[in-house]
Order: sequence, then structure tokens, then C-alpha cells
Amino acid sequence: MSNSSVRPQTNKNLQTKEALQMKSEVRRRLHEQLEVQRHLQLRIEAQGKYLQAILEMAEETVGRQNLSEVGRLESASKLSSGHRRTA
Repeated sequence: MSNSSVRPQTNKNLQTKEALQMKSEVRRRLHEQLEVQRHLQLRIEAQGKYLQAILEMAEETVGRQNLSEVGRLESASKLSSGHRRTA
């Protein structure tokens, strides 16, 4: 085999090796990006659950406050109407 026929084969082998290395690097980076996306998705879901729990607690608190305000108004109304009858 002459030197001139070995050189193109060596060059082709080098290009193939570089292409495989690039492919491997791209796959590694894609895998890393998927892991980051998965982690972010889990954080987003946890944050959503947390916010939902806060919203439910706020709704319960407002509901209790409204009930006590209605109770106070009813008591005041009864006292007021009872006071008028006795007068």
C-alpha cells in the first residue's frame, strides 16, 4: 500500500472519529438538558401545590371571617329589634 492511499483512509477515519465524538457530546448535553427540565418541572409542580394550599387556607379564613361577621350582624340586629320592642 502506498502512502498516498493510506492518507485518505486515515483522514476518513479521523473524520469518523470526530463525528462520533461530536455525536456523543450532543447526546450528553441533551441528557443534561432533559435532567434540568425534569428538575424544573418537579419544582413547578411543587410550587403549584404550595400555592393551591395557600389559596385554600385563605378561602377558609375568609369564609370563617364572613361567617363571624354575619353572626355579629345577626346578633346586633336581634338586640336592636329586641330593644325596640321593649321601648
